[in-house]
Amino acid sequence: ARDTEPDYVVTAISDTGAGISPEDLPKVFNPFFTRKAEGTGLGLPITQRIIYNHNGIIVIFPVMSIASIEFVIKLMNTCCICFVSAAI
Repeated sequence: ARDTEPDYVVTAISDTGAGISPEDLPKVFNPFFTRKAEGTGLGLPITQRIIYNHNGIIVIFPVMSIASIEFVIKLMNTCCICFVSAAI
């Protein structure tokens, strides 16, 4: 018997930059929040909105051991075959 829980596609993306300070983590999805001199603060809020509009979630996990972060995206698998493409 198949579970009634829907299937999900999960993707994890690691950022090996300087990381995000613990006090900034709750703010990163707020529109216009940025610590960059030339940033708009719209990248992560737009990303979150797109993922939510596709019945998904995005969460951030700090990786304290290497001062990095990991974004985890979970989307409902609504098709039989999923294709992933990347521009090179």
